Amino acid sequence: MIERWDPSEAARLSNFLASLPVEDLALRLCSHGVREPAARLFHHLTVEHPRPTYIAEEEGRIVGVADLSVDKTVAEIGVIVSPQRRRRYVGSELLRHLASDAGRERIPMLVGYLLRENAPGLALLRSLGFKIAAFDGPTLEATLPL
Repeated sequence: MIERWDPSEAARLSNFLASLPVEDLALRLCSHGVREPAARLFHHLTVEHPRPTYIAEEEGRIVGVADLSVDKTVAEIGVIVSPQRRRRYVGSELLRHLASDAGRERIPMLVGYLLRENAPGLALLRSLGFKIAAFDGPTLEATLPL
């Protein structure tokens, strides 16, 4: 089940992020040098850049999180899925919700940034038709016209 994250459930989101491998969090943050990456991502999602955030749940547990940052011409996406739930359409469904939000805002393009080594992220975005291009050093840019 995909639903908008309710800020009153901050502890659940924090616990989910803390349960993820440090390497996965580093890939989501596009940086390996972040100390306490779960706390950093939680802060990013809830304080620094509060934005539409969706959670994917199975059997009452969060298994994925996606967020959207909208400006006038693009909507920047971010997605992280539990390693045990990858390749089961969790990320795809989260991204469909983000694309729907961007479409309602009449944003013509989704964009995401990821490290070259982020094989799960690259596979997900390619499977959904995103175009992948070099961006800056080890970072790639993924774009999808809406």
